[in-house]
Amino acid sequence: MSVRGAVRLAAVAVLIGLGAIIVRATSPSTSSTSLSIGHAPSGVSVLVASPLAPVVAEMAPFDRISSGTADALAAQVIEGVPADVLVAADSATADALHAKGLTGPPAVIAHDRLVIITPSGNPARIHSIADLARPGVRLVIGSPGSAIGRYTRQALAQSHASAALGNAVQQAADAATITTAVVLGDADAGIAYASQAHALGAKVHVVSIPTSAQPVISDTAAVLAKAPHPASALAFVGYLTGPNGRAYLRRFGFAVP
Repeated sequence: MSVRGAVRLAAVAVLIGLGAIIVRATSPSTSSTSLSIGHAPSGVSVLVASPLAPVVAEMAPFDRISSGTADALAAQVIEGVPADVLVAADSATADALHAKGLTGPPAVIAHDRLVIITPSGNPARIHSIADLARPGVRLVIGSPGSAIGRYTRQALAQSHASAALGNAVQQAADAATITTAVVLGDADAGIAYASQAHALGAKVHVVSIPTSAQPVISDTAAVLAKAPHPASALAFVGYLTGPNGRAYLRRFGFAVP
């Protein structure tokens, strides 16, 4: 990628809220939602999957929040990086870490869905998941090792549209890269989380994927076994599963249990 292309990509990522590290230590958000439902208990360090980073950053503006892919977050937990809470965009990551004794029991905090996103205006005229297999369609999807990539392959297989994998011009390590590529027009379509499409608004055109092809996507949270602040961490997870945390999640396009 050229220097100009790298700068362009970084600028768009910042504009649509996809930073890798978010440190919030300023005054509380002044949005009407924040004012009405308050904020999560403070004093914790959170490892959060990138699709959930914007909502966690708003509900916990005083905490240190590090975002990344499922594999990157799991690696940090395994390596013993000091942190209190893991918030994952899948259940497999949290379940595997819990099985190794590295976290407490994971709690399901929200559910998500897959959608197809295209650049605004839908220039390639994508109207269904089957259209992703048309010759010439430039598709961006998650890599096989990423949570979004695993979900995407399940959806394509369930839709008998796995031939679309041959149109992948990019296999991204995380969901944030998929949305950035589509917004930039570097792909005709991408498969992303519905919560991401909700956040992007008019920047993208959204095409639904049938319920019959949807994988079960459960966003989970767990207290790390070596959390420096275990009581605060437990309170934070409790907030995520409570009415105020669920209000934040719904506002950001997630479904809640």
